[in-house]
Amino acid sequence: MPLLITSGLTAYILSSWLLVLVRLLGLTRYAPRTYWACTLFGSLRGAAMFGGRVVRAAALTVLIPITYAVVFEILGNADLPLGGVMGVAHGVAVGFLLPILARRPGCSNAPTPGLFGWRLGAATPLLLLFVYGVYGATLGWVYVVILP
Repeated sequence: MPLLITSGLTAYILSSWLLVLVRLLGLTRYAPRTYWACTLFGSLRGAAMFGGRVVRAAALTVLIPITYAVVFEILGNADLPLGGVMGVAHGVAVGFLLPILARRPGCSNAPTPGLFGWRLGAATPLLLLFVYGVYGATLGWVYVVILP
């Protein structure tokens, strides 16, 4: 479990800072905590936004890496390319879910993302895949499969 948390936390921090960087560069307006907050807490106010950030951190540090770890263990391999491919698949899932989550009643004030977040900036679909690819690649690089 410590290995899972370490690899998940490393991937979360790196991908989150990468997302902050591309937002600061003006390449996208995608802010995941917005959609986490309105989906889980039905609001975009301070406490909900903070809660969205905390739940996202917990999910990307512990819950989602469990899925990656299961695949790594089944395949008997965890490396950067495999993690990157899984991360891109993760990004595809997020891209498809964004417009569905944005339709929730609490998300009425959130920016309408469109499929793969294309309404949040022309580069958003590619950046979404890239950032989640980096997340997965980092997980694959840090996680170590311990063979019996």
